[in-house]
Amino acid sequence: MAVQVEGCKETCYTLQELVDAPDLPDPTGTTFICPFDSLLWQRQRAEDLLGFRYRIEIYVSESKRQFGYYVLPILHNGVFVGRFDAKLHRDESRLEVKAVFLEEDFKAPAEFKRNVKHRFSQFAEFLGTSKLQLRAVSKWIRRSG
Repeated sequence: MAVQVEGCKETCYTLQELVDAPDLPDPTGTTFICPFDSLLWQRQRAEDLLGFRYRIEIYVSESKRQFGYYVLPILHNGVFVGRFDAKLHRDESRLEVKAVFLEEDFKAPAEFKRNVKHRFSQFAEFLGTSKLQLRAVSKWIRRSG
């Protein structure tokens, strides 16, 4: 079924049962999104609908990167609020969080900071690392423009 979505110039499509479904609860929690998640496949559409500009920088020379080699977006309560740059040091079994970049208009409450630090621990566990280096998390970088 064709639908018009506010903020999207082109026609979008959905299943009829989703249109007829009762209102869904508001999303809650904090999670990281893989750069190759289907939510971000069409980067321009994601930017138009969600107001979040995301580009993977693995093919950008280091001197021209804005955020980092393999930056992952941070989703908090259904809104993209930032991204982080991390490096897995396999030889040391260590995940280093190099920087956390928050969107300019996001005021990070204490609950968010606790949630994101917990997610870093879960991410390190998922990657099979035994050490997590979070020095960068004490310095939240406010993204401008």
